[in-house]
Amino acid sequence: MSGDETDRRGEQPVTGQRKFFVVRPGWRSQEVTRWLRVIDGLYTVRRFSLDGRATRGNWVRHRMDSDRVAWDRLPVGGLPENFYDASWLRGLSAEERDSLEMQPPVNLDHSAEVLR
Repeated sequence: MSGDETDRRGEQPVTGQRKFFVVRPGWRSQEVTRWLRVIDGLYTVRRFSLDGRATRGNWVRHRMDSDRVAWDRLPVGGLPENFYDASWLRGLSAEERDSLEMQPPVNLDHSAEVLR
């Protein structure tokens, strides 16, 4: 997953919360990052009950997209091929690619129900 870095510039927190900048692992594709953002949004929406009250538990972090990339993060093996950045994959040796034990690509389209 992405790492988070707090905003150290001293700006005012958004709605009383600290801001966290998303730091994308260099091996992860932008496509899967966009897919994960939808899931993050769904989680935020589902934090409210039908009567509009927030459910119990920790509140979500206010994450802000950034252009920051962490090239030192080790890749997670066994993921579908389209979870990995294509340029990053091209830079690997055959042995390194094999060690990932990639699975076939999966469809990263969200259903219409999720997108509502």
